[in-house]
Amino acid sequence: MDFAKTLKDYSEKLDDLLIKKFHQWENSDWKNSLGKPILNWQTVLEKNLIMLEISLPKENQTDFKIPNIKRPKLD
Repeated sequence: MDFAKTLKDYSEKLDDLLIKKFHQWENSDWKNSLGKPILNWQTVLEKNLIMLEISLPKENQTDFKIPNIKRPKLD
C-alpha cells in the first residue's frame, strides 16, 4: 500500500480493490489474467490503477433502466 499511495492516480477509494488485486496476484503465483508472469509488480500496478478506478461504482449513480418502447403499428 505504501507504494500505491505514492502514485499520481492513487485514491483512498481504491484501497479495497488494491488489496483484492494483491491477493489475486498472490493466489495466481504472480501471474496476470492472461497467465503471464508479473515481473515488475510496481509497473503493473501503476498501469492498472486507472482501470481499478474505472471499475469503482460511481457515486450518485442511479440504476439505469432501459424503457420499454412500443413500436407503432404499420399498416
